[in-house]
Amino acid sequence: MARESESDGVAGAQPEHPAVAALYDEHKAMLYKVAYRAAGAGGREVAEDAIHDVFVNLLANYPEGVGSWPAYLVTAVKNRVKDRLSKGFGGHESANSEGVDVVNRASDQREPRGVDPAERAEQDERAKLVRSAIVEVWEEDPEAAHAFWEIVVCERTSAEVAIEAGVSPARIRQRKSDARALLKVVLAKKGVSLD
Repeated sequence: MARESESDGVAGAQPEHPAVAALYDEHKAMLYKVAYRAAGAGGREVAEDAIHDVFVNLLANYPEGVGSWPAYLVTAVKNRVKDRLSKGFGGHESANSEGVDVVNRASDQREPRGVDPAERAEQDERAKLVRSAIVEVWEEDPEAAHAFWEIVVCERTSAEVAIEAGVSPARIRQRKSDARALLKVVLAKKGVSLD
């Protein structure tokens, strides 16, 4: 399949919904970092195909009322990478010296075996509460939430985020700290501890 460069937008997609193109332009750098990290041994092709799939799906089924686009997009990309790795789509399926398929091995590492279903359900419920709390923090203080998201979730440095925001790295670290404190308060109201 012919691909356009990442700066040209999603390959083969005509932006029928102008917001999709804007979302791609705004979040592509973060999403590529997240996808490459999630793909691991699956490689660049899996990461790029996952992002492509997410945006093609957005063009076909644009969701209304999304509380936090960065959270929505990161979750969608991570899930799509995981799907592609588990199904063996794309990627570099070269074997290591023992003849083990690298893609399958990477997929196996993401799914721990023997996890207690009750423990898994508890983790899923906690994750839902944390996601909803992050949305509340985003609504309360978007600048702080953005700094927290970029540094903690996307693993960017405060210097990178500062350049993008046009403020000092110290200010970004303070915003991250403010968001963490606010997140703790919101989670405490829900009966969840961040630590």
